[in-house]
Amino acid sequence: MTDIRAALDGDLQASRRIVETLHRPILATIHRYLGRRFAEEAEDVAQEIFLKVFRSLDRFDPSRGVKFTTWVFTFVRNHCLDVLKKKRIPTVSLGSAGDPERRMGTRGQERS
Repeated sequence: MTDIRAALDGDLQASRRIVETLHRPILATIHRYLGRRFAEEAEDVAQEIFLKVFRSLDRFDPSRGVKFTTWVFTFVRNHCLDVLKKKRIPTVSLGSAGDPERRMGTRGQERS
């Protein structure tokens, strides 16, 4: 908690400690969300997340009963989902996963 306050006050060493503590777990989570397809972009994604976290650090409120890491990993999840949306990775509805005609979007007709 003291590192968070110090980082808010502009302490670069405190900010560095936060990054060093969370860097590996954030990268691991990014890899789990985005998979191998984004392996080369994982560091860039992590950097974008850290920027968002530090820009929003003043909004972290421990009195709400949320741990700092939980708050940070909400950024990780949301940013990874945004990355996937931007890349438009094709998805299949779980409801239509077993029905090839529904996956194509038509019944008995070929897509044009």
